Amino acid sequence: MTVSDSKDLWLEEWKECQSSIARFDQTIVDLRKYGFSIITGFLTADAFLLAKIEDLTVWQEAGIYVVLAVLIYALFTVDRCFEIFLRGSRRKSQAIGAIPRPGDYSYNI
Repeated sequence: MTVSDSKDLWLEEWKECQSSIARFDQTIVDLRKYGFSIITGFLTADAFLLAKIEDLTVWQEAGIYVVLAVLIYALFTVDRCFEIFLRGSRRKSQAIGAIPRPGDYSYNI
């Protein structure tokens, strides 16, 4: 493997990290935008429906709130997972940028 081949591999790896960062970032934005909008819609519908339905037992009302809490927790967990993926891609991109390459002495300047 020549020096130029090594540089090309590092450059391709860095480009892939940058595209992964962009994908994860867009996924997180969409997840937060649509996920929390849906959860807010469920909470609003829940408030209107529970006010109109009078023959629900305490357990049924509690079940509705438990389901909403589970949905919020699932949304948080998926969001956190993509945050971890994003952080890993950023760290790898930074690590690739900090590695001195053979024949590249500009990092000492």
